[in-house]
Amino acid sequence: MCRIPKVLIVAPTETHLELRKALSSLEYDIAATVSSVDDAAGVGADVAVAWEPDENTLRGLRDLGFKTVAIGGEGETADMQLEPDDIASFKTRVWELFRPA
Repeated sequence: MCRIPKVLIVAPTETHLELRKALSSLEYDIAATVSSVDDAAGVGADVAVAWEPDENTLRGLRDLGFKTVAIGGEGETADMQLEPDDIASFKTRVWELFRPA
């Protein structure tokens, strides 16, 4: 039996509800929705999906042990990058983060 990935959403508070709806899927569990890297510490998740992150945000999330997904923003070093109008593709692409290199 496969383990279901846990996803953390990092975004401004005003976007939490909209992003949770857009990212909801049976393919993974949304572990938490937080507003900052500091709030992400201690959250048990495999992947952090960040709304318009900068490189410092991505570095902070990686330092906490998360694979990173950037939705828009300047986060060019994210493990996966999505345009804001392509959020729904994450539902089917999440497994790409777990494929062996």
